[in-house]
Amino acid sequence: MKLNKAILIGAMGLLAVGVMPAQAEGDHAAAPMLSSGVDKSAAQVTRKRIVSSFRDAYEREGEPRIAIFWNRKFDDQLSQWQANWRKSRTGEVAEKSSEKFEPTGGSQAPYEKSSSGGTKIVSALHGETNAEKQEREGFSESTQFAFSSGYLNPFISTQVKVLDRDAIMRLVQRDQAKQAGAEIMADYQKVETDALVDYADYVAEILLAPNADANLGMRFMVSVKEVATGRVVAMFESEGDAPGARKSNWVATSEVFKKAKPNEAGAPFDIGEQLAYETMQALLNSW
Repeated sequence: MKLNKAILIGAMGLLAVGVMPAQAEGDHAAAPMLSSGVDKSAAQVTRKRIVSSFRDAYEREGEPRIAIFWNRKFDDQLSQWQANWRKSRTGEVAEKSSEKFEPTGGSQAPYEKSSSGGTKIVSALHGETNAEKQEREGFSESTQFAFSSGYLNPFISTQVKVLDRDAIMRLVQRDQAKQAGAEIMADYQKVETDALVDYADYVAEILLAPNADANLGMRFMVSVKEVATGRVVAMFESEGDAPGARKSNWVATSEVFKKAKPNEAGAPFDIGEQLAYETMQALLNSW
């Protein structure tokens, strides 16, 4: 990612300045301790720069509303129902008649009558079942909460209008039921689309893909699309590792290899937060 490369370059540059005096004195032990602090400092400087630039770009864009899809795609399925069979019947009946009467005497004018008509019958019967919902492998409830909290934190702090998919869908379904004047059978695919059109300007998909080498065991696929046009404005893949974060190590036990607990930089909140800054940077490339 551009963000990671920028942070790495900045960290290396600052580290070089700090290490030269130690090398001149022949003391090499201080370098590893300094490295971690420099990485964190460089990351904070980079994040502040991203937030400042993003805030300006967000205001120029008219402060758009962004709906978040957690581990769910806005896919090409048009309805929650899928057809299993279909029966149709068509028919047509037409009639045309004409009659003419001419009197044998007197001054009456001839009488003529004509008529035509037709009947068309079209009927269709569909058999449908409820389509399977998307089922993607994800985090536990507590891990998901920590991860999503970390992701939303930079956006909320920047006063970005972030919307929850489930919340706006419920609002739209309630409005549609009130307009119909009765309880309606909602199709969540249609309600989902109506909710985005009515409430959101952009939709951000945060998809999780299993990856044994990642700190949380997941790799993240992020895409942001413009609702009105379907235009893709950002798309990238990341593990959400903050600069200076170490990979979780595999340790041998008496039976199998197990993944050691990740360090603080690999916690769900930190990874979610890092992913948010990467999303901001990706949006800046389009805005």
